[in-house]
Amino acid sequence: RGEILGVFFTSWNLTPMFSLLDEISTPDSARMQFDELTEIPDSTIFYPQATPVRENQIWAVKTLKDTYAKILILETRAFIDCSNAGGPTPIGEATFEWVHQPDGSRKF
Repeated sequence: RGEILGVFFTSWNLTPMFSLLDEISTPDSARMQFDELTEIPDSTIFYPQATPVRENQIWAVKTLKDTYAKILILETRAFIDCSNAGGPTPIGEATFEWVHQPDGSRKF
């Protein structure tokens, strides 16, 4: 009760948009995997939420315009913001790097 479980992303209107491609143990290895990822596989299944979002994960994103991106999660932070006049508010933040392919192909 009242515990923050972590960071997640959700799509507008619960449209399937997120797919976890890999979760790597070290930042250097995650960076290398991200840089070497040249294509999102056709077999990738997308979901309405990315959960849990953690450091060193690589996610595929399918946009509402049927274009694709890859994101590398660099850092996450989850906390309760008690400064909100409406009461305590759970906050999730993620720092990430991303590459978007605007032409609709899955290749980067």
